[in-house]
Amino acid sequence: MNQSLTPRSCFHSVKFTVPRELVDAADNWLGFKRLELTVYTDDAPAIRLYEKFGFEREGIRRSFAFKGGTYVDALSMDRVLF
Repeated sequence: MNQSLTPRSCFHSVKFTVPRELVDAADNWLGFKRLELTVYTDDAPAIRLYEKFGFEREGIRRSFAFKGGTYVDALSMDRVLF
């Protein structure tokens, strides 16, 4: 599953609802044990949102993408159920 949200493209409630529903489906319906995501390191609001859903910082992916005329890093995050 892929999810892409930007502050300009959706409202706060949608940004909160979509990850909540994905985590709920993974936990309660699909039986996933591990969820992974990648987010740009300069997107602090998104990182905080994902941390609220139990995602933890796993590592930095250097020069992950070319954005705005420069290479930017991305943060790999995961959520593991035991």
